[in-house]
Amino acid sequence: MAYLYLTDTQNRDQYKQLLESAGYVVDTIPLPRVADTDLSTYSAVVVGSDTGSGYTWGNDACVASILKARRPTIGIQFGGESLFGELGLPIGANHAWTATVSSVRAADPTHPIFNTPQKITIPDSGEIPIGYSHSTWAEYGPGSGAAELLASQGNDADHYPIARDLNCVEWGFEASPDQMSAEGRALFLNTLSYVQGLPIPEPAQLLITDLAVGTAPGQPSGTWRVSASANNTGAFPGRFTLELKIDGVTESSQAIDLKPGAGQPVGFNVVRSQPGTYQVDLCGATTSFTIRPPVTTAAQAATEAAASLTTPAAQHQSSSQAAGVPWLALALIGAGIIIMGALVFLIVSTSGRRRSG
Repeated sequence: MAYLYLTDTQNRDQYKQLLESAGYVVDTIPLPRVADTDLSTYSAVVVGSDTGSGYTWGNDACVASILKARRPTIGIQFGGESLFGELGLPIGANHAWTATVSSVRAADPTHPIFNTPQKITIPDSGEIPIGYSHSTWAEYGPGSGAAELLASQGNDADHYPIARDLNCVEWGFEASPDQMSAEGRALFLNTLSYVQGLPIPEPAQLLITDLAVGTAPGQPSGTWRVSASANNTGAFPGRFTLELKIDGVTESSQAIDLKPGAGQPVGFNVVRSQPGTYQVDLCGATTSFTIRPPVTTAAQAATEAAASLTTPAAQHQSSSQAAGVPWLALALIGAGIIIMGALVFLIVSTSGRRRSG
């Protein structure tokens, strides 16, 4: 058994004595050492009231140690409400009020906490004396979301100083064991026995769904949007690091906190412009996207073909003009040579006939 405390050694020693009287072997662990302690080796954990206040319990490493162990836990008054608030449980901070009471009423007199291992006699009034009138942290009643509302604040059916969620119980009383009645001490030990028999809840577990890749509106060309839903399917809250890989290489990452059963959309921008198929992996969920080469339409093909046919002629014309060749003059000279050749032929022919006669 582990008893966690900060500075209140008096309550620490009182609870240690009570637990040892019931046969438990108890280690008392200062809160600063919780982060470095393997709490999973203990049958249960008792959290002292002085370990928390409001919404703060220890530090992230201390809370992580509790989450990793997932041991049956009884949180005493403010230590319990702070820790359970950090765990996102409905028996924690922001789900209760404080009052001064000296008795509780069983929500169900047949419940194990009133009968095992010690039978607690419930008076005709229905109220079980806990001890002197003292400050009590009482959970809100029906509708609070707690798994079990075990004992109400006297005749006030709207507030429950003993309530459970998962394998955790809020014990809302500040009194040390020596200030409790015999019934109060028996009820505490019965509650501890009961919570130890509950199943160990599943740890925080990440499930990625709806993984998809599409264009990224409003972003430069070549930007793609990888989107998904990140879900915590475990019973405890968790902090997860989402790592996006493209073709097996880490592209980007982000950290998110998720309460039990909660989910939220996540997204990453990826820049890719080269044609090809890219493999996407987000924490084990996979998909792919393909960038295809530009497609040439029939109209574009026709235009390009026409340009390729007309270009050489234009180049030939330009080079001819650059050389300064007068085509019309060449034609006239050729015609003149032909005419002169014909005249010479006629003259020669005529002269030959005269000599013959």
